[in-house]
Amino acid sequence: MNMQRTKITLWFTLALLSINLQSFAQQRPDSSLPPTTIEVIQTYQPKVKQTPKPEFKPDLPPHDTSRPNFKYDIPQQTLYYTYSSLPLRPLALGKDSSALPFVNYAMIGAGTQSSIFFDAGIAQFQNKNYNSTIHLHHLSQEGSIKNQKSSLSGLEVEGKLHTKGNEWSAGLDIVRNRFHYYGYDHNLYDYSALQSQITYTGVNAFVGAQNNLPNKFGLDYKAMIGFTIYNNDQGISEQGITFDLPVSKTIDSSFSAGIGIRGQYIHQSQSQSVFNNYILQLTPNIAFRSAGFKAKLGVNPTLGMISNSYLLPDLSLSYIPAKTNVLIGLGWQAHLQANTLRALSNQNPYLIPNFDVQQTRIDEIFASLESKVGNHFSFGGKFSWLQFNNLPLFLNDTLDQKQFYLLYDSHITAIALQLTARYQIARTISIGLSGTFTNYTQSSFAYVWHQPGVRLRGDFHWKPLPKLDIAAYLNVMGGIYARNLAHQTVKLPAIFDFGFSGEYQFIPRLSAFIQVNNLFNNQYQRWYNYPVYGTNLIGGLRLKF
Repeated sequence: MNMQRTKITLWFTLALLSINLQSFAQQRPDSSLPPTTIEVIQTYQPKVKQTPKPEFKPDLPPHDTSRPNFKYDIPQQTLYYTYSSLPLRPLALGKDSSALPFVNYAMIGAGTQSSIFFDAGIAQFQNKNYNSTIHLHHLSQEGSIKNQKSSLSGLEVEGKLHTKGNEWSAGLDIVRNRFHYYGYDHNLYDYSALQSQITYTGVNAFVGAQNNLPNKFGLDYKAMIGFTIYNNDQGISEQGITFDLPVSKTIDSSFSAGIGIRGQYIHQSQSQSVFNNYILQLTPNIAFRSAGFKAKLGVNPTLGMISNSYLLPDLSLSYIPAKTNVLIGLGWQAHLQANTLRALSNQNPYLIPNFDVQQTRIDEIFASLESKVGNHFSFGGKFSWLQFNNLPLFLNDTLDQKQFYLLYDSHITAIALQLTARYQIARTISIGLSGTFTNYTQSSFAYVWHQPGVRLRGDFHWKPLPKLDIAAYLNVMGGIYARNLAHQTVKLPAIFDFGFSGEYQFIPRLSAFIQVNNLFNNQYQRWYNYPVYGTNLIGGLRLKF
């Protein structure tokens, strides 16, 4: 650059000098100078500009904001009440990955109201390829009212066999429950124990299979078929078969589709009448999940009794907002209920021997919410609109009022709110509360007979010492309506049943237990004219082996 500037300056200097010389020559014509030529040559060297080098900076990969989808299968908790307050039951034995010092137990006890109690569980028949459980139980009691007695016995056996690609299961359930009618006016009627008793006996067996590894077709299946026999000593018997054959296929990480067929056939006979109670249903569905969303779309074509056909929706949607522990759900689900003798007698064992058989359709449109606070507290709620077609109701307006007629309400609508909450710290302490509040907005009869409007259930478990377990329960039920002999409506007093139990281990194999039911001696009636036993106590020993 400096070299070019020097050459330009020299060129201007020589040019001025040339102009001055020419002016001087013009002023003096007598003098002459030889012509002079000056050549200025500039040298230019082109250069290519260097391309700037990019600066590479390492960056972290983008943050993954998607949330994993977890599936929680929580069995529905249904409360069952009989005329007597239920004793606390030990937990059913199941498969546990931890090694237990003693996998079998036997409990035997006795108490007030001539109570005899026995409960045993055996789970020792298992290895890495199969496991099994056997549960045997019995409870008999007798109250102060004539014929106020019951005897409940049962045996449940279940086993699973694990093979490469499949899991096979089988089970057997045997039940024998004896009750006595005592809800009559004992001043007017005098029935013997044999005249007042009713006994239910049943056997249910099933086999099933499901895949535990992917197969070459990419299909998942879980098949089950069961056989049942159930009867009472009043002339009603039923035999039947049930099956469920669902198949599904995962298309990609977001979509899956499935279809299945399920059915139930029950042949029932009573006196001179014979009924065929059957349900046949197809279950096609499509499932979608992505970024916290999970949806299921299904409509189930269903064939019921007397060739009645239905389209039962099975629609659900759930969403987990990002960075929250909240699960929001919406849905519309419907199902058809076969009112078998076994199902009805489990609700009310004091049925009249002959009753009509109809099927019940139940529709539910709901919104739900589940969440947790911290590591110990969880809660949930569900708000539902319900519609029942042919809901079974119980009304004891027979001559002596010791038995219940079965009525079917053709159309009932209701609004229900379900709430649950639980606080738990490991295995040291656990407190749970659940409740259902139902408001029947429309019905064919004046009241929805013997269907509670309020159900509350509480439980408590505490292990203050390594060898001491304490538990308690609370049952509250209200809004129950009945009709007396004068055909007048009667609202039954609210049910309040509180009890507790305790167990202390003396040595690793032997412990002592005590159970107290209906501690406050509340003489409530779940069924009209059938007061419960009142306060009853059972104590005994548990042997582990």
